[in-house]
Amino acid sequence: CLGSLRPGRDFISQEAEEICGQKASTLEVMSANEDLRICDIGGSGLSMPWGGDAEQRLAHPARSVLYAVGLAYSFVGVSVVADLFMSSIETITSKVVRRRPNDGSERLHTFKVWNDTVANLTLMALGSSAPEIALSVVETLKSGYLSGPLGPSTILGSAAFNLLVIVAACMMVIPVTEVRKIDAEQVFFVTAVFSILAYVWLLVIVEFSSPNIVEVWEGVVTLLLLPALVVLSYMCDKGYFETKSGGDAARAKMEAEVVNNDGGTGGSGGQLMIVPGEELEQKDEKQAEGGGDILTFGTEATEVVAGQGQQALTVEVKRTNVTPGKEVACKYWLRGLSAVPGYDFEETDGDVVFQDGQLVAEIELTILPRRVGQRKVELQVVLEDAVGASFHPDMDGGEEQNLLTVAIQSQGQPESGCIAFLDNTVGVNTMKSARDCWLDNIKDAVAPCEEMKETDLMGKVLTVVMYPWSCIYSVAVPPPELLGGWVCFVMSLVHIFVLTAVIVDLAEMFGCVTGVKDSVTAISFVALGTSMPDFFASKSAAMQDSNADASIVNVTGSNSVNVFLGIGLPWTMAAIYWQATGVDAVWLKNYGQHEVYQQYPEGGFVVFSGDLSFSVATFSTVAALALVIIRWRRVSLGGELGGPFLPKVSSAFAFVALWAYFIGICAWKFETKASTEVQLATASWVLGVVLVGCACFTAALMAIQKLFPGSMSVAPGDEEEGEPKAGKVEATKVGWQQD
Repeated sequence: CLGSLRPGRDFISQEAEEICGQKASTLEVMSANEDLRICDIGGSGLSMPWGGDAEQRLAHPARSVLYAVGLAYSFVGVSVVADLFMSSIETITSKVVRRRPNDGSERLHTFKVWNDTVANLTLMALGSSAPEIALSVVETLKSGYLSGPLGPSTILGSAAFNLLVIVAACMMVIPVTEVRKIDAEQVFFVTAVFSILAYVWLLVIVEFSSPNIVEVWEGVVTLLLLPALVVLSYMCDKGYFETKSGGDAARAKMEAEVVNNDGGTGGSGGQLMIVPGEELEQKDEKQAEGGGDILTFGTEATEVVAGQGQQALTVEVKRTNVTPGKEVACKYWLRGLSAVPGYDFEETDGDVVFQDGQLVAEIELTILPRRVGQRKVELQVVLEDAVGASFHPDMDGGEEQNLLTVAIQSQGQPESGCIAFLDNTVGVNTMKSARDCWLDNIKDAVAPCEEMKETDLMGKVLTVVMYPWSCIYSVAVPPPELLGGWVCFVMSLVHIFVLTAVIVDLAEMFGCVTGVKDSVTAISFVALGTSMPDFFASKSAAMQDSNADASIVNVTGSNSVNVFLGIGLPWTMAAIYWQATGVDAVWLKNYGQHEVYQQYPEGGFVVFSGDLSFSVATFSTVAALALVIIRWRRVSLGGELGGPFLPKVSSAFAFVALWAYFIGICAWKFETKASTEVQLATASWVLGVVLVGCACFTAALMAIQKLFPGSMSVAPGDEEEGEPKAGKVEATKVGWQQD
């Protein structure tokens, strides 16, 4: 009867006497209540059990299946809303502005609001780590600022899955004829060091600095390591740590490329060839790199006055430094700055092709009708992916692309009143576009007929499985087009926290009815479920990108952010709470009989070091081994992903084996009562066995390849024929060369 009462009210002892017929102190009532497990009759979590005591009376085997299915389906919901979350972040971080550069020039240039490195380590990392961070925060709040096993174990399990399984999958999807290497190598070094430092710092906190207690300053330092990571990575990205000679060489190269930019030779006119939507024909690699042809616009900005009717605008693309007998081309597309596609202009893209001797090509834009007095808006014509030529380095956009800004003016005097205020604040056409996108999303989610027709059987199954979640979030979460993506960002984050609260209850219910510790469930099942969206996103990025940055650098950065926010935030909150409240009945109930009470009689946020220290030390070890393998691949093969069959498969096998070792040894530690010496000896011995097994696997592959030449030259998904697309495997790598 005492266990059925809910503590937290001053009159709880009187309520106990009235309801249960016996006097009881508040502490006794709380003790009876807390001894009641979440899966027992009368037990409950934040929102579960949804079926009340009737659900609690079901047989444990049936409930274990029910909760396992519920967990898996909750992860599906997380993946759906996480996709929306990432879409909002992509919209936010893709924003550009036109301003004067810091060199004193009066010309307006286009700059991204978000630096790519900063965006990847803040918003992007938050997007990929949001479920783990939310779970850790929710667990801390749910437990009344007491430490729990779900948050830290999920973060550790997710970090291991990200670094070992996801990177292994990315290695395997690259054909043997190709490699992918990290371009932002300095940024990778910083994130790799921090991805180890973050977990070593946890070990220092709970084991050495203040054993079993997290002090306020320790939580704050954990949080502050995030801006330190961002600042250092930003400085690396901007080249602050490059040598002077390297900077001078880069500057000299830029100056050499600018020479004679305006000195074209020969040629005249020529027929216009623009093929909207059609892919450019792949040109010879040497032709793309050679020659001095330069493509650019005649100006960086132009203006058009839009009337009541639709009108066409012709944009010229010029070619200088013409190489005789050569055809060059580039792609073009339109980007709205304040202008909205479909309302201010018609969205289009395509290819601009210059025949031999052709100096000018034209792009036709369609400007849509506008109201009299409507505010001025801007769009940009973007030239990129030049084939056989380069872009003018002094024009807006630089060497990678050239940009033409088109300002669209309306006829008449500017409007006034409420409509004008709304238009100048958020943009009437922007709101209309967001409304239409929202309605389209709802229609597509409720009636996915086109999607079902165009996909294969597996796609149809996934569409059916995700159907309820898609319908819910198409209504509950607005599209990223609304207010620059920020509304979608906030609403997605709210729904991730709500779903995470349900996952916390389901994980505890599952562990309770199966007899499995929450930490074991978290480090394996929960971590796997929260990391699956990252798995598919990283795999796709590895196949589509020309480098390995999105597959590896984002993983090491995300693993760091997991600790700095996912553990730093709830630990700081809890440390401040217990610093302010001191010892109370709840604290005494949990820690009054433990030696931590003698060490810290004034109380504090308690995090027992045993299981956490072992897990952190084990992860740090396997992570260091994985980073060594990644570096070896860069030095020996020229890239971190892909490469010849033998090193590719053996590396991926080693990564998966290390992940299995981490999960297995941590699960064993959570359940064992062995001494510290036995635990360390067992962990070391098993790791040695795993490493020997990896070496034997590699030796077996080498032996089979020698006995049966050509039988294992292609891995699953590799291209058997054709030239490599990017990053050729060098035949001079002794021992790994291709036949």
